[in-house]
Amino acid sequence: MDDAQVSPADASQEPAPENIATSERVVSAGRVWLLAILFAICAIAAAAFGTEKYREHHLPVKHRSTAMGNPMVVSGPSQAKADRQNALIVFGIQGATIAGALGLAGGLAQSSKTRTAAGVVAGIALGALAGVCASALLHAVYFERALAAEDGLSKDMVFPSLIRAILSGAIGLAAGLAFAVGFDLRPKRIGRIVSGAIIGGMLGALIYDVLGALVFPTDRTNNPIAQSFGARLMAIGCLDLLIAGLTVSFACAPEAVTNPPEATTA
Repeated sequence: MDDAQVSPADASQEPAPENIATSERVVSAGRVWLLAILFAICAIAAAAFGTEKYREHHLPVKHRSTAMGNPMVVSGPSQAKADRQNALIVFGIQGATIAGALGLAGGLAQSSKTRTAAGVVAGIALGALAGVCASALLHAVYFERALAAEDGLSKDMVFPSLIRAILSGAIGLAAGLAFAVGFDLRPKRIGRIVSGAIIGGMLGALIYDVLGALVFPTDRTNNPIAQSFGARLMAIGCLDLLIAGLTVSFACAPEAVTNPPEATTA
């Protein structure tokens, strides 16, 4: 038998090296799930650490009040500017961590060092870009409306939820593309993977909005960054786990678990 040709029966009896030449390499769905959820949990931890470190990186400028005693106060626009700048950092971190994690999971699932490296690099770059750009655009609208509202949107659940869903969908888009880079770049599969990631991101945002309002009713969960650590961790967890779960669900459809053609040796 030619060295470049290994029958499925022979391959099943050999230890699985990084690249087994078979007529059609099949990746275990269980392996993909395990890697995706494992690295999503790692992404949650990394994003939570980054969020806690940088959520108040930019502080609002204080102005001297004309009231008695001339105390230093923070104006609404100054606080909104600081919150907007902090959101850029926080959501950039969240996008980079989950997209990088899924790029890593996709490459490892295919047992390819090249795809793993490409997935991680693409994920960090695309995730950070998606998080920062989406936050810049969406939170500019959010804070403009919040400043104009008498209650600062504290009683509005619909508009903040819509902003969060779109932002989470953008992060999901980046995470799905990163996973596709690592797992399967065939055009007909990219659409499925990315669709699952976008749906996962938006669904994660919706679940967080509902659970956050119930579990943390006084922690301003409709703000871009909630007030309590528990609420912030819930936001990250819902986003990352739903993105990872829906991405894998779509990627591991029966026709989607094979290696790309270029990775298969006849």
